Amino acid sequence: DDAEPASTQMSACTAQADGYALGLLNASDRQRAAIVRIRRSPLEVHRLDLGGAVQASLRSENGILRLPFRQWEIATLRIRHGGRLD
Repeated sequence: DDAEPASTQMSACTAQADGYALGLLNASDRQRAAIVRIRRSPLEVHRLDLGGAVQASLRSENGILRLPFRQWEIATLRIRHGGRLD
């Protein structure tokens, strides 16, 4: 997976039984829209708060997510593919 613009940094990736959690940082002092490309089209994607609670369900188009970020914002995505990945 990858993200753009360059100020969008992947800070963590943690495997889960049916997908993974992906940590992202907008390393910019400006608001940005990030584009995240997911190689395997997800079944569902949730944006989580710092406590792990679901903030929003997100839609991807052919594995591409568009996310608004505030300056210096950290976000966690839970990406679920369905079925075990191991």
